[in-house]
Amino acid sequence: MFLSKRTFKFFLQFVVVFICTTSSLFAQIEVTFPSERAVFQRRNNNTGTVTVAGLVQQETDRIEARLVARGANQGTTTDWKTLDNEIDGLSFLGTIEAQGGWYALEVRSVRNNQIAYFSGRDRVGIGEVFLISGQSNAQGEGNNPNPIGAQDDRVNCYDPNYYNHFTALFGQFPPYLDVNKFAKLNAYTNIGPSGYTAWCWGELGDKLVQKLNVPVMFYNTAMSATSSDNWIASITGGDAYHFSTGIKFQQFFPYLSLKRTLNQLIPTYGYRGILWLQGESDYNNSENNYVGNLNKLFQEIRNNSGDKTPIVVSRTSRFFGRDFPQIIAAQNRIINSFENVWPGPQTDDIQPFRPDGAHFENNNNIKGLSLLADAWNNSLPVSFFSTFAPYLPKGLNEVKYTCPDQSNIEFRPGNQFKSYEWSNGSNSSRIQVNQGDISVRSTDVFGNVIYSNRIFANNVFPRESPTISGDGSNLGCKGKPLNLKTNTSKYGVLWSTGNTNTTIAVNQKGDFSAQFRTNQGCLSNRSNTLAVNFVDPPNKPNVELVNASGYACDGRTMDFRVNNPNNFGVLWSNGEKTNSIRLSKRTAKPLSVSLLSTPDCPSIESDSVKYAFINIPVTPRLEQTGPFSLKAITSDKNLSSFEWFLDNKLYFSKPNSEIPIQTTGLYAVKAVRSVEYAPGKVEECKSNISSLVSPTVFDIRDGMRVYPNPSVNNKFYISSLANLEKVEITVYDALGKLIKKINTPSLNLPVQIDLSPYKLTGKYLVKVSSGVYYRTFPIIFE
Repeated sequence: MFLSKRTFKFFLQFVVVFICTTSSLFAQIEVTFPSERAVFQRRNNNTGTVTVAGLVQQETDRIEARLVARGANQGTTTDWKTLDNEIDGLSFLGTIEAQGGWYALEVRSVRNNQIAYFSGRDRVGIGEVFLISGQSNAQGEGNNPNPIGAQDDRVNCYDPNYYNHFTALFGQFPPYLDVNKFAKLNAYTNIGPSGYTAWCWGELGDKLVQKLNVPVMFYNTAMSATSSDNWIASITGGDAYHFSTGIKFQQFFPYLSLKRTLNQLIPTYGYRGILWLQGESDYNNSENNYVGNLNKLFQEIRNNSGDKTPIVVSRTSRFFGRDFPQIIAAQNRIINSFENVWPGPQTDDIQPFRPDGAHFENNNNIKGLSLLADAWNNSLPVSFFSTFAPYLPKGLNEVKYTCPDQSNIEFRPGNQFKSYEWSNGSNSSRIQVNQGDISVRSTDVFGNVIYSNRIFANNVFPRESPTISGDGSNLGCKGKPLNLKTNTSKYGVLWSTGNTNTTIAVNQKGDFSAQFRTNQGCLSNRSNTLAVNFVDPPNKPNVELVNASGYACDGRTMDFRVNNPNNFGVLWSNGEKTNSIRLSKRTAKPLSVSLLSTPDCPSIESDSVKYAFINIPVTPRLEQTGPFSLKAITSDKNLSSFEWFLDNKLYFSKPNSEIPIQTTGLYAVKAVRSVEYAPGKVEECKSNISSLVSPTVFDIRDGMRVYPNPSVNNKFYISSLANLEKVEITVYDALGKLIKKINTPSLNLPVQIDLSPYKLTGKYLVKVSSGVYYRTFPIIFE
């Protein structure tokens, strides 16, 4: 079997499409819409919306996209924008706004704020979209047209492999047009769904791109040798015949191609308007009949689309060397009377002597198609693009779903329309399936088809399963709930208990599990099963001191232990976790201990342990305070006693800090602090020994002294070598007058006599008596 060149070309392109589609299934992110070279109609302010849809193979947090201008002055690169942050069923859908331009579309998935995968399209446009219609000089029919393809990469056309030249006559026109097939408009590239070659449209595209600086897309729905009567008859399925051959068109042709394009392609991408070039086959029609036909046709177009986008009508009638004024007049009447009709080019004077009598062509004598492109370009000035509002893209209808049970998924369109056709063939507004590639075509009251994103049924269930754990254990404490929790996820949780919180509290033994749950009620596989049990807390423990009284001097240690025959966990109030602990200083909290049968099941806390570390006194300093006494000088308070040493031997221990000097030698002292922790049981803490002091022993008659003498502040001391008891001290003036009498139980260590209130001056007498003993001393007060 041999294939024609056109058939072979179609076969190669089919193979390429199949290979690309198959390999994309193995990508981590697949952009399913738009396809390469798709152009979305811009607004009059030169902005437009690009709809993006696709699939991911791995869970992701969000999909981001941006448009990157393909060349200098070919658009404005956008920032990354979140396209979809609820990736339901691993299918994403969103839009991105940009200025008119020719872009590379970049799409990336983001998980845990890390970029996971990239995908995109090399060429996507926001620009001007035109629907061409009419007869052969619009369609591109001709024996030797020699068309010139577009030089600028931004000139595009719909599916070049769609049109079979004789489909309208003999073939079966497919019920739906594929919205994802576009190509650069080269010279012999057909313009789908029914155009043939680039004709004049490739050159017109170049001119429009240069003038507007945005990409251009052409759809061609023209049909060769069709009269206005054919177009009107075909609207209702009436008979229509090829003007030249007399062959009957397939039912609803030629209008079917235009209607399908209006309803199935334009809603997705939008368009600026229709370029209408027709009239040659009406040479024998009347002006009024032609006006009536175009009125009916244009109104039907408006009725079918639900929109009043402009129709640009050329003035065309020339056929086999003759012009037909009644057709030109009819066309002018339509332009002047029908709403939103714009004057197109006057074509009769372009290449008036056409080689085959009807069709333009580029030949050595004249570039008829180039001149036709110039004429169309001149008829579409910049003002045209601001005069009429275009028909804007309607986007895609997002497939929504719920899981009423886990064996069937209920799918529905996100937006409601008149009718639906699902990928499984159902025409219901909702379907229930459990497998398959799901999408839906929704049709509104005008017959416009709104396509949807795609979603695989088995992808609606979360691929991740939760992992559950207890509070560090699956063993709980009786009387105290045990918290079970799942790992974090973007999904909700459904526990085997029916609870939907991420953390639950259980207080009874049992087996527990969980599933991730989407907002649509679809469940993941089950988590691990956690068998939970509960134990009693240990009894209240007792703390024992190990070979210690509970009191120790600073710098020493004390050992404590808890009786723990069942080897429970241990927690002391200072944070230690062993059965025995050793302390060298007092803890910040009272010392106690708890036993734990589980980390979260403590016993009642033990009684606090009574213990103390005793401060060691500061080392005292020795000072001779009188002719017969020594004193231990210290800032310490609450001292119990002092140990006195003479010639490095313990001399005696006394509670007071001052002692009489009984004999000469080297003296030293220690300060002592004592704590009685039980009757008759004392813990003593002693300071370091003081420095040695050798006191001066004065040669004092009768072992007594009054000093200082003279006194400068009316104060003086009396010190005795012997320990006198019941001592009376009397002060007289020189004439024997009593100044003051002082009694003291004993006299040994220095006793201060303070006479400062009397303000004495001069010589006085001091008498010291004890029983039969007495002595009198003169003293001078200055």
